[in-house]
Amino acid sequence: MNSPLSQQLIHVNGQMRVVPPKSEASQRTILLDAEAIRLLRRHRRRQHLKGRDTASWVFTREDGQPI
Repeated sequence: MNSPLSQQLIHVNGQMRVVPPKSEASQRTILLDAEAIRLLRRHRRRQHLKGRDTASWVFTREDGQPI
């Protein structure tokens, strides 16, 4: 599975911001094997069962904010 990386999370003045990569050269395609996909889906199911927003971030703190 190919997943384009089109955003990055940065820390600005005490807040987290989602912004595009700085340059075209910073844009990447991430190749995931079947096992990585399986583990990420399992993680998302577990997060969903805990009542966390599973659409926004893969890894979050208890309050749902990104790590």
